[in-house]
Order: sequence, then structure tokens, then C-alpha cells
Amino acid sequence: MRKILNMCLFLIALSLNAFAQSSDILQLMENTKELKLFDNSCPYEIYKEPEIEYRDYIQFCSNDMQLCLNKCIKGSANHCYGLANNMQSEKWKKVYSERLFSMSCEQGLITACTNRAAGIMRFNPERKECYAKSFKLTCNKNDAWGCTMYGLVLSRGIGLKKNQKLALKVLKTGCIYGTDDEACKYAKAIEEDISNSEK
Repeated sequence: MRKILNMCLFLIALSLNAFAQSSDILQLMENTKELKLFDNSCPYEIYKEPEIEYRDYIQFCSNDMQLCLNKCIKGSANHCYGLANNMQSEKWKKVYSERLFSMSCEQGLITACTNRAAGIMRFNPERKECYAKSFKLTCNKNDAWGCTMYGLVLSRGIGLKKNQKLALKVLKTGCIYGTDDEACKYAKAIEEDISNSEK
């Protein structure tokens, strides 16, 4: 019985610590002027070479958000991306993850540019030219989700001229990680929509 009680107390302490960490990090981010500058930015306009190789810091950033934020502000695109992914859950305000994806994109991580463009498409759908051109950029860099999303906007003529032939061509890059990858599954669904529209 004592072991169960101790375990419950330990889990409560962990959740309280996570809550405190989330409150602290939100306050830090709200006071970080560099991040606020990205609110109206567009990925294809801010992306800078050289392209950064992706490294997975998502789990690392869930354990130490403040350290990840510090490394992000100092220029680590992968720490920005890792922290942004942690902030996409329901308990976080989306504005913070969007700012982090933008900063990561500016620092050269192409997949972050795709994520930010997808965020603009979702939260600011009227900015069609911005996200369409951004998906084109990330697809040209062989980002799987970038090509899937570029294929989508091409197939429907969103933010650029409709071109289903080109859409079918770029959607193939959406499957570079195999048919079980989510980007590929979505690409296949778009291909099917195009085929049905041509019948």
C-alpha cells in the first residue's frame, strides 16, 4: 500500500513539475522579442541556406524546454523544431509552436518550413500565395511532406495555377520514405482524387 501511495505522490510531483515548466517557458517565450518577429513571416521568404541536417530533439526538448529554447535562440534549428513539436499539443497556444517553426526554417531546417507553411494554411488560409510558394520551395528540397502539400495545392489551384500533371509528378516524392509513411498515404489519396476528377 505504501509503495502505491509513494508512486502516486511521485506521479503528482512529476505532473506539477511539468505544469510549472510549461508556465515558465510560455512566459519566457512571450518575452522573447526575436520570436515575435516571425508572426507575419512567410517560409519561402525567410529560409536561408545552407540547409541543416535534421536531428531528432523532440523527446529531449520535452524533458528540458528551457534548455531547448536557449539553444534555439542561439541558432540551433533542430532544438527550435523539437520544442515546436512539443508545443503543438492541446495545452499549448499554437502561436508559440508557429513562431518556433519559423525560426527553425530561417535557420535552415527545411522540414520546419513545411510545418510553418502548413500552419499558415490551417490558421491563415487567406495567405494562399505564401503557403503555396513555401510548399514549392520545400518540395524542391525533397521534403516528403512539402511535396505532398505542393501536390495538393497544384491539384486544386490554390495560390498558384492548377496543374494536375505536375501535381502527380511531385506527389511521388511524398513517398520517398515508403508507403507506410503518413506523407505518402496522403499523397496517394490526392493522386486518387486527381484520377477521379479526370474520369
